[in-house]
Amino acid sequence: IVESLDLIDEHKDSFDNDSDVAKLACFYHDAIYDIFANDNEKRSAELFHKTVTNAGLSKELTEQGYNLILATVHDGSTKTYDEELFTDVDLVSLAREPDEFKKYANKIEEEYTNGTGVSKQQFDQGRLTFLTTFLSRNHIFSTFLFRGKYEAKAIENMYDEKDELANNLDNKVIKLV
Repeated sequence: IVESLDLIDEHKDSFDNDSDVAKLACFYHDAIYDIFANDNEKRSAELFHKTVTNAGLSKELTEQGYNLILATVHDGSTKTYDEELFTDVDLVSLAREPDEFKKYANKIEEEYTNGTGVSKQQFDQGRLTFLTTFLSRNHIFSTFLFRGKYEAKAIENMYDEKDELANNLDNKVIKLV
């Protein structure tokens, strides 16, 4: 969350609306995180909506935050520049330095395989699918601002991880044969 808050601060003048709404949305993005569910963003956005409505946040700001959280589904359905910027902030972890990216990827693997019943091979196949899907897009980041700053590093990291996963899966198949 700290990294996202720092990035929002760094780019606060780029937001069309009050960047404080984006900061608040950061705390609710992934508030509900179930690796087996496909509606985490929607449920997190609903929790945000309920909580900030009860706290008295205006309807307009509540809807903005709700939509920012929903945009992190990363399905290309963003409707505003703020949503694009928020999704870019969410994805900036993909552009970390290689050692940091590797630690980040290992944490994701641990989340999915530690006590969940998901095997390493299942995780590797799912992660490989995720990386392949993201890399098939025209761009990783939605805004020119983040593309210029982070796109090349993110693509490099994702290809490196994809190659490693594919190699690991190939070696497992070879061992089975």
